[in-house]
Amino acid sequence: WDSIYFMINRLRVLQQALDYFFKLPAQRDIADYKLEELEWLILQDIELVLEIPHLAQQGMSAESTPTLGAVVPTFEEFITR
Repeated sequence: WDSIYFMINRLRVLQQALDYFFKLPAQRDIADYKLEELEWLILQDIELVLEIPHLAQQGMSAESTPTLGAVVPTFEEFITR
């Protein structure tokens, strides 16, 4: 899920540039693939959902050897969100 989280995050960062790109006359043949506002909102929601396991994974992978004492609180935080 981390790669999907990063992909959606980067896509949302580039939203303005992508909207501009799809409006260019040279891009008429692919203009139908431009995301609508509702689709951007859905991506934002998906990003928020994927942020939870991303943060849990980042917390556990920050240590060279995750211990049970660190994993259990991370897992509990993951479940409560």
